Amino acid sequence: MQDMNEFYVWLAGFIDGEGYLGIVKQKQQCSCRLQIANTDRDVLLYIKTMLGSGSVVTAHKATSTHKHCYIFCLYGNDKVVGLCMKVVQYLRVKRLQAQTLIDWYEAKKHYQEFG
Repeated sequence: MQDMNEFYVWLAGFIDGEGYLGIVKQKQQCSCRLQIANTDRDVLLYIKTMLGSGSVVTAHKATSTHKHCYIFCLYGNDKVVGLCMKVVQYLRVKRLQAQTLIDWYEAKKHYQEFG
C-alpha cells in the first residue's frame, strides 16, 4: 500500500494539472468543491478509494474525436478543506486557490462561533 504522504504529493501534482478548487454557491449556501477531470476512470477511482470519499461521474461520452471524460468530485467544506491542508505545501499551480479555501473556511468558522 502506498504511504499516505507519498499519495498526497502525487495527488497535489494531479490537482495542479487536472483539478479545480473553488467555492460554489447553491441556493443560499456556499461550499468548497474539488473536481479532477481525466480520461482514465481507474485513476480517479484510485483517488476516491485512497481518500475514502468522493464520487466519479461521466462528464461526456466518447465520440469519434474524443475519449470518455470522467470527473472525480469531492464536496463539503470539511472534506475539501481537510484535503487542502494536506496537499497545499506540495501544490505549485493551485496553491493560492487551496490557501484561499482554507482561509475562507477558517473565517467562516470564526464568524459562526462569534457571530
